[in-house]
Amino acid sequence: MKKLILLICSVFFLMAESTWAAGGTTYYVATTGNDANTCTQAQSTSTPKLTIMSGKACLTPGDTLYIRTGLYTEVVHSIPSGTSWSAPVTVASYPGETATIKNYAASGWPVVYFENQSYIVLDRLVLNGFNPDYLTSPYYAVIDIEGTSHHIRIQNSEITNGPNGIYVLTTAHDNEFLDMSVHNNGVGIHGHGFYINGYNNLIDGSDIYGNASFGIHLYWDYAGNTANDNIVRNNKIHNNANSVRGGGLLIASGNRNKVYNNI
Repeated sequence: MKKLILLICSVFFLMAESTWAAGGTTYYVATTGNDANTCTQAQSTSTPKLTIMSGKACLTPGDTLYIRTGLYTEVVHSIPSGTSWSAPVTVASYPGETATIKNYAASGWPVVYFENQSYIVLDRLVLNGFNPDYLTSPYYAVIDIEGTSHHIRIQNSEITNGPNGIYVLTTAHDNEFLDMSVHNNGVGIHGHGFYINGYNNLIDGSDIYGNASFGIHLYWDYAGNTANDNIVRNNKIHNNANSVRGGGLLIASGNRNKVYNNI
């Protein structure tokens, strides 16, 4: 019996070790860090990277980048893609802490920019797009999802102070926005919380308020493409249209969109 118990425990340990190893590597960024630290050193909380852009360069499918509490003034882009939801790349606030990312002063860029990327998770972040030059920028939002980007999941995060909160280009698809706070974006006619041109996207469980025009705006682009097969559900949408005409939710074009269980 003792041998049997020992054998079972040994098998369980090997299975657990294998599962842990397949889970990818964790790296750290902190305001007290140093970008001269190697990716190997950045696997320790005592020797983190200083910037998110330096930390993201360490990532491969299945890896996680934890950002310690504080303000990071940078534009985050070119995050490496994952390969599936079983091996995504994750960028998140360190558990129990809150990291805020704000774009460069007068940069005219989004805070986070995706182009032709996939299987990336952003979790528990505050993304602040306040920028005096932002409203004349050719870019559209605090988070810009362009090209053929797909399976980008943004969750448990706050998006504020951009010309739009989140913009999804017509060719971007199958992205998810879960349990978000999207508020106080825009000062003009295009100042929406969400501005969705793409297809098969999901907005679920979010609090969307205080935006200049519409809280959520699904709309065709000027090439004649439409926002098809999107789902908007379980959201609280209120106190929008703060500075111009607008409202809570506009499904302006597209086919087979589903909108339900929203307040």
